[in-house]
Amino acid sequence: MANIVENKPEELAIDNETLQSRINNWLMEEGLLVSKRDDPAADFHLVATHTNLSMNVDVIKLKNKPFIAIATGNLIPPEIKKSYSTIKEDERVRFTAGIQRELLKFGVEQRIDPNLIEPNLVELSDIVYVEDMTRTSFMNSVRRIKHATLFFMWSFGQKFMPGKSALQSPSGYG
Repeated sequence: MANIVENKPEELAIDNETLQSRINNWLMEEGLLVSKRDDPAADFHLVATHTNLSMNVDVIKLKNKPFIAIATGNLIPPEIKKSYSTIKEDERVRFTAGIQRELLKFGVEQRIDPNLIEPNLVELSDIVYVEDMTRTSFMNSVRRIKHATLFFMWSFGQKFMPGKSALQSPSGYG
């Protein structure tokens, strides 16, 4: 009978410096620009920029957490908010709630701040558990966030400012 060796969690652990380096390399190999952000709540916080889209994706390993958070936060430009505010409140809620339902298909978490009637900021996020993370699982999560962000912002832009980009990164997100 063959001996079965059981891997203990501490044997599979990866230090934060190695993890950060690995993630940094994966992002750069995909053509993203990567910078570090000081974040006292995190073991590391990277900002990956899709230069052709002017979109930032935050990659955060919070202290004492077993996962990597991947997130975007995008302000809705004033011109789009102004156009959006001209339609009836029930139509605004219906439009934004419809977009939220479609975002469920991307498999990411979402938050619209402050609410569906007067949206100012959309935050989209996903997590990847370190113990299960591969390059493929990590980059798939980054792509889901990217695609969900583009869908949200293009939906607003197409309806309320045809032909104008609706994508702006606020100062808190990259």
